[in-house]
Amino acid sequence: MIKEADDTIITRGGRESAILGTKTYVTQLMGLYEILFSMNDFKDDESQKIKKEVLENIEKLPSVTEDLIRKTENEGKEIALKFKDDDIFYCMGSGPNYGLAYKLAMTMFMEGALKHACPLYSGEFRHGLIERAEKDVPIVFLNADYPGDEMTTRSIEFCEKLGTKSLVYNMKDYSDMHPLMSPFSLVVPLEWFIYYLADINDEDPGATRHIGKVRY
Repeated sequence: MIKEADDTIITRGGRESAILGTKTYVTQLMGLYEILFSMNDFKDDESQKIKKEVLENIEKLPSVTEDLIRKTENEGKEIALKFKDDDIFYCMGSGPNYGLAYKLAMTMFMEGALKHACPLYSGEFRHGLIERAEKDVPIVFLNADYPGDEMTTRSIEFCEKLGTKSLVYNMKDYSDMHPLMSPFSLVVPLEWFIYYLADINDEDPGATRHIGKVRY
C-alpha cells in the first residue's frame, strides 16, 4: 500500500502486540483528525471554535489516555465478569462512534475475545436488531450526544423495557473533551473490558487462530 500511495504517514506508535490493534487505531485516527481539522479553513465562527477545541484536545490526548488507562481498569474487569458467559454482542454507535462500534465488534470482540459480535449504526436499530433485542441479549451502546444519538437514546430506552443486558458507554462519564473526541475516550475502557473478557475465558487477545496463518 505504501508503494502505491502518493504520500504516507508514519504513525510511530511502536509495536502492536495484541490482535485488537487499538494503538494502531488511535494513532491513525488521530492523524486523520489532525489532517482534517488543520486543512479546513472553516468560514463560520462555530466551526472555527470546534476546530480550535479539537486540535487542542489532540495535543492533550496522551495525558488523557494515560489517565483513562489508570482509572478504567477495575471497571473493565467488573464488566467482563458480568458478561463472561455471553457469546454474542451487538455494538451500536452513531457518527464517529459507529467506527468505534465497528472496531469493537470486528477486532475486539471477534478477534480479541473470540465472541460473536455485530456492529450497527444507531439509526438502523429499527431495521434489524429491533427484532432480535430481547431479555438478556447483550447490547453495547456508545453515546456522545451526537445528533444521531437521539436514536441511540431511544434504542437504550426501548431495550431497557425488554430487559436486555444493556452496556452503555457515555463519553461524558470518561472525558470533558469535545464530543468528536469520543472514540479516543471510549476505546480505553472498552479495551480493558475486552482484555479481561478474554483473560477470564482463558483466551489470549494477542494470539490468533487463523489470521496470518491460513490462506483464504
